[in-house]
Amino acid sequence: FYQVLYIHKSLPKVSLFPAFLNIFSSQMPNYLITVLYGAGFAGYYFFSLRLVVLPLTLVGSSINEIFYQKVIEKKNNKQQLKGFVLNNFLFLFLMGSIFLIAVFLFSQKLIPFFFGSHWQPSILVCKILAVSMFVKLIVSPLTMSFIALDNIRTSAMWQYFYFIGLILICTIIYFINCDFTTALVLIVGFDIVAYGIALGLINYNIRKFDLSIFK
Repeated sequence: FYQVLYIHKSLPKVSLFPAFLNIFSSQMPNYLITVLYGAGFAGYYFFSLRLVVLPLTLVGSSINEIFYQKVIEKKNNKQQLKGFVLNNFLFLFLMGSIFLIAVFLFSQKLIPFFFGSHWQPSILVCKILAVSMFVKLIVSPLTMSFIALDNIRTSAMWQYFYFIGLILICTIIYFINCDFTTALVLIVGFDIVAYGIALGLINYNIRKFDLSIFK
């Protein structure tokens, strides 16, 4: 136990503050929308976010542990990871595509049916946020490879980038005083870019590990 604790003694120092930033980043759009657009639009946003985040929570939480354990196992056995990660990426892409198509096809009928016609404005919000959740559903479970391959610093640096980038986007939205829909599109657009970069970092680290096996 003490040996493991000594080996990973730097883990809390590297990961705790990024974890805090991750929590703060997830709440930042909530405060911005409440301040700029009022309780009505904030209600549509919170309602829609709860609907679209459910698949990410269910699928992501179930895959995270399995993916992490498999990467650790392959790492210890000095097996290549590229094929395994690619298969998981394709599976998550398929799951995300089904979720995204379902939101775009059925939200217009199901939301008024289950929750009432007064939630009609949240349909567009759901569709916009679903694009962000689609990207996060694919990439978030794969980020467990950073921890499994002892690339905590890379994960932390990405989290710093995400936090600073989101602050800049929220600042831009605040000063240009754009409408609610445009603000959502800007936030989701940033999510796509940021998680695209995370996917690139994952691919780089996987390739780097696979090449190290043959050295």
